[in-house]
Amino acid sequence: MDGMDGMYDGWMDGWMDGWMDGWDGWDGWGIGDQGKTIAYNNLSFSANYLTNIGKAFGVVVLSVTNVLNSKQVFGYNYSADGSNKVAIVPPANRFIFLGLFLSWGTDRTQDAINNNL
Repeated sequence: MDGMDGMYDGWMDGWMDGWMDGWDGWDGWGIGDQGKTIAYNNLSFSANYLTNIGKAFGVVVLSVTNVLNSKQVFGYNYSADGSNKVAIVPPANRFIFLGLFLSWGTDRTQDAINNNL
């Protein structure tokens, strides 16, 4: 191994000095921008309506996420050298769901009422 030690002399000394010249965010040993994100804010709305449709029990559901349409940033992906960053954001700023859930089966409403008296 003695012969290998002299092989790298001088090469490592200047390697980090010129590697990131001209980039203001370079601190020498890491990413200059630490990737701080804005505060996470989310206001959602949900409404449910219980109903009977024929002989089936039904629940109508309306749900809206991010009602105020706030921009959400979960973090950043950086390039290998740290000079470029891309925000990690949700695929959609707002999600709207309107659904109907139905349940068919034996009507046990009276059994539930009688057992709880």
